[in-house]
Amino acid sequence: MPLTWTRIDYDELNSRQKETCSFHRLAAMLAEYGYSSIRLTDDWQGADCIAQHIDGVDWYLYPHDQLLKRVLEVTNIGETTSWKERGGYSFHGLSKVMSGELRKFCIPW
Repeated sequence: MPLTWTRIDYDELNSRQKETCSFHRLAAMLAEYGYSSIRLTDDWQGADCIAQHIDGVDWYLYPHDQLLKRVLEVTNIGETTSWKERGGYSFHGLSKVMSGELRKFCIPW
């Protein structure tokens, strides 16, 4: 019997299924850039996953809520449509402001 493929409708998934689907999409994208990802099923300390780059450079460990509060204070992310309508924001690289905010959380190797 041949295998048939039917795309899912993301909007019809429950919240747990959406989180699983989103993780796999993110992990697939990150893999293209040299990252290996692990899903944290219990949302430990608010984290959904861990992604490690193959070169092991630039690791950061930070208190999510504390850093988010600071980022919302020093950037306009909170004023964007993405943040207001979907509660999320992404960017392709770190600005000088973001690099400065993260610097104190960099884990030295």
